[in-house]
Amino acid sequence: MHDLARTATNAERLFVYSERRVGKTSLVERVLGTLPKKDYLPLYVDLYPTDGTDAFVRTAAKAITEAAASQVDRLVETVKGLFRHLTPT
Repeated sequence: MHDLARTATNAERLFVYSERRVGKTSLVERVLGTLPKKDYLPLYVDLYPTDGTDAFVRTAAKAITEAAASQVDRLVETVKGLFRHLTPT
């Protein structure tokens, strides 16, 4: 897990390969969850179902959009929480 985190923070490439149902996805998601949220926008893209350039672009764009939207949602919830305690007078 440490090697994956180091690779991610250094913006390096790493291939995780093993047989099916061994936990590769869970491992990668766990490592992405350990990265500081203020410095990284964790993004997981499953490329297995893509069969060409168009499908790859659509899948990657969708994942980026969803990750960015969740980041904005967290910011909105934080701001709401701050203003919830204010009472206009």
